[in-house]
Amino acid sequence: MRRETAVVQNKHGFHLRAVTAIVKALQEFTSEVTVSKDGIKRNGRSVLDLMLLEATEGTALTIEVTGDDENEAILRILELFVARFGEE
Repeated sequence: MRRETAVVQNKHGFHLRAVTAIVKALQEFTSEVTVSKDGIKRNGRSVLDLMLLEATEGTALTIEVTGDDENEAILRILELFVARFGEE
């Protein structure tokens, strides 16, 4: 299992476009993904679950990935956070 913390850096927070980018990127991986905020865990492959985190700019999220391609999957997710989901 890989676990990393990522901070939402875009001014619009973890909104529909951002979470859709994560879910879409994960389609090429088989690992299980969980994203959590303040102890609340959500399925990283579900747009609705991720939206329910209500993560605004500056929110730290914990990302857990378990599976055969966990290293590649978590790196891809972290790239999206660094790129601010292509927004700014």
